[in-house]
Amino acid sequence: MLARIRKAEQNDKGFTLIELLVVVIIIGILSAIAIPTFLKQREKGWDKAVKSDLRNNALKMEEYLDDKGVYPATADAGFKQSDTVGPTTVVLGAGGATGFCIQAESTKIDAASVAPITRIQHFLSKNGKPATGACPAAL
Repeated sequence: MLARIRKAEQNDKGFTLIELLVVVIIIGILSAIAIPTFLKQREKGWDKAVKSDLRNNALKMEEYLDDKGVYPATADAGFKQSDTVGPTTVVLGAGGATGFCIQAESTKIDAASVAPITRIQHFLSKNGKPATGACPAAL
């Protein structure tokens, strides 16, 4: 009896093909779920970088207004940009002191990106928060 058990233990070295296939299928399913989620989170991070830069640059616009009495007509107010954010555009209201809109876009997000994330964001001085799309025509 013991000899038969020892003989069976000696022949049992390794995994069967079915066991290996099951493990490979499980890894494939997990990666099919995880990779798109990771890519979406990465795009959200780039989107948040644009919004953060717009908020910071809006503060620079207000500092410039306090110092000089008007908003700067270009992005020369000492704007800081993240690596993933493209150039900032400034749109002023009438007279340069009534309001502003600054706009920037992510340089990393593809045009064929996921629908809720857009490349262009703007910050309007009237409502004081970032929004999607280009600056409105009228301030």
